[in-house]
Amino acid sequence: MTIHDPDVVFTDLALAILGAYLSWRLSQQTLGKSVIRSGVTIMAALASAAFFGAVFHAFFTAGTTTMAGFLAWMPVSLSIVVVSATLLRLALTVLFPKLPEPIRSGVVLVYAAAFAGVVLFVNES
Repeated sequence: MTIHDPDVVFTDLALAILGAYLSWRLSQQTLGKSVIRSGVTIMAALASAAFFGAVFHAFFTAGTTTMAGFLAWMPVSLSIVVVSATLLRLALTVLFPKLPEPIRSGVVLVYAAAFAGVVLFVNES
Protein backbone atom coordinates (compact mmCIF):
# COMPACT_ATOMS: atom_id res chain seq x y z
CA MET A 1 0.00 0.00 0.00
CA THR A 2 1.33 3.41 -0.97
CA ILE A 3 0.53 6.52 1.01
CA HIS A 4 0.30 9.51 -1.31
CA ASP A 5 1.35 12.90 0.05
CA PRO A 6 2.86 11.47 3.28
CA ASP A 7 3.89 14.93 4.49
CA VAL A 8 0.28 16.13 4.31
CA VAL A 9 -1.04 12.89 5.82
CA PHE A 10 1.28 12.98 8.83
CA THR A 11 0.69 16.69 9.39
CA ASP A 12 -3.09 16.13 9.27
CA LEU A 13 -2.82 13.20 11.68
CA ALA A 14 -0.78 15.29 14.12
CA LEU A 15 -3.36 18.10 13.86
CA ALA A 16 -6.18 15.60 14.44
CA ILE A 17 -4.49 14.30 17.60
CA LEU A 18 -3.80 17.83 18.83
CA GLY A 19 -7.37 18.95 18.10
CA ALA A 20 -8.84 15.94 19.89
CA TYR A 21 -6.58 16.52 22.89
CA LEU A 22 -7.45 20.23 23.08
CA SER A 23 -11.14 19.41 22.75
CA TRP A 24 -10.86 16.97 25.64
CA ARG A 25 -8.90 19.48 27.75
CA LEU A 26 -11.48 22.20 27.08
CA SER A 27 -14.27 19.83 28.13
CA GLN A 28 -12.59 19.55 31.55
CA GLN A 29 -12.70 23.32 32.20
CA THR A 30 -15.26 25.10 34.37
CA LEU A 31 -15.77 28.34 32.41
CA GLY A 32 -19.21 29.30 31.14
CA LYS A 33 -21.05 26.35 29.57
CA SER A 34 -21.60 28.15 26.27
CA VAL A 35 -17.93 29.04 25.91
CA ILE A 36 -16.81 25.50 26.76
CA ARG A 37 -19.34 23.89 24.45
CA SER A 38 -18.31 26.18 21.58
CA GLY A 39 -14.62 25.52 22.13
CA VAL A 40 -15.10 21.77 22.38
CA THR A 41 -17.23 21.75 19.22
CA ILE A 42 -14.72 23.85 17.27
CA MET A 43 -11.71 21.77 18.30
CA ALA A 44 -13.51 18.45 17.74
CA ALA A 45 -14.69 19.54 14.27
CA LEU A 46 -11.18 20.72 13.37
CA ALA A 47 -9.80 17.37 14.57
CA SER A 48 -12.40 15.61 12.44
CA ALA A 49 -11.50 17.68 9.37
CA ALA A 50 -7.81 16.96 9.88
CA PHE A 51 -8.36 13.21 10.35
CA PHE A 52 -10.57 12.82 7.30
CA GLY A 53 -8.18 15.06 5.36
CA ALA A 54 -5.39 12.62 6.21
CA VAL A 55 -7.46 9.71 4.94
CA PHE A 56 -8.34 11.60 1.77
CA HIS A 57 -4.76 12.64 1.00
CA ALA A 58 -3.41 9.17 1.77
CA PHE A 59 -5.70 7.07 -0.38
CA PHE A 60 -7.54 9.19 -2.96
CA THR A 61 -4.99 10.33 -5.53
CA ALA A 62 -7.63 11.39 -8.07
CA GLY A 63 -9.05 13.89 -5.59
CA THR A 64 -12.76 14.55 -5.78
CA THR A 65 -13.06 13.64 -9.47
CA THR A 66 -14.18 10.13 -8.48
CA MET A 67 -17.28 9.34 -6.43
CA ALA A 68 -15.15 7.62 -3.78
CA GLY A 69 -12.89 10.66 -3.52
CA PHE A 70 -15.88 12.99 -3.34
CA LEU A 71 -17.43 10.91 -0.54
CA ALA A 72 -14.11 10.76 1.31
CA TRP A 73 -13.81 14.56 1.10
CA MET A 74 -17.34 15.31 2.35
CA PRO A 75 -16.54 14.76 6.06
CA VAL A 76 -13.74 17.35 5.73
CA SER A 77 -16.03 19.94 4.17
CA LEU A 78 -18.92 19.24 6.52
CA SER A 79 -16.61 19.47 9.54
CA ILE A 80 -15.68 22.94 8.30
CA VAL A 81 -19.41 23.76 8.11
CA VAL A 82 -19.70 22.81 11.79
CA VAL A 83 -16.73 25.00 12.73
CA SER A 84 -18.03 28.01 10.80
CA ALA A 85 -21.58 27.66 12.16
CA THR A 86 -20.23 27.41 15.72
CA LEU A 87 -18.07 30.49 15.20
CA LEU A 88 -21.07 32.36 13.77
CA ARG A 89 -23.18 31.45 16.81
CA LEU A 90 -20.38 32.58 19.12
CA ALA A 91 -19.97 35.86 17.21
CA LEU A 92 -23.71 36.56 17.29
CA THR A 93 -23.74 35.89 21.03
CA VAL A 94 -20.87 38.31 21.63
CA LEU A 95 -21.92 41.04 19.20
CA PHE A 96 -25.67 40.88 19.82
CA PRO A 97 -26.19 39.56 23.35
CA LYS A 98 -29.84 40.66 23.44
CA LEU A 99 -30.73 38.85 20.22
CA PRO A 100 -33.42 36.28 21.05
CA GLU A 101 -32.21 32.67 20.93
CA PRO A 102 -34.73 31.56 18.28
CA ILE A 103 -33.50 34.27 15.90
CA ARG A 104 -29.85 33.44 16.61
CA SER A 105 -30.52 29.75 16.01
CA GLY A 106 -32.43 30.54 12.82
CA VAL A 107 -29.60 32.64 11.41
CA VAL A 108 -27.07 29.92 12.20
CA LEU A 109 -29.30 27.20 10.75
CA VAL A 110 -29.88 29.09 7.48
CA TYR A 111 -26.15 29.83 7.20
CA ALA A 112 -25.14 26.21 7.88
CA ALA A 113 -27.74 24.85 5.44
CA ALA A 114 -26.61 27.26 2.71
CA PHE A 115 -22.94 26.46 3.32
CA ALA A 116 -23.62 22.70 3.28
CA GLY A 117 -25.72 23.08 0.13
CA VAL A 118 -22.90 24.87 -1.68
CA VAL A 119 -20.40 22.22 -0.53
CA LEU A 120 -22.61 19.32 -1.59
CA PHE A 121 -24.03 20.65 -4.86
CA VAL A 122 -21.82 23.46 -6.18
CA ASN A 123 -18.17 23.25 -5.11
CA GLU A 124 -16.71 20.86 -2.56
CA SER A 125 -13.33 22.58 -2.46
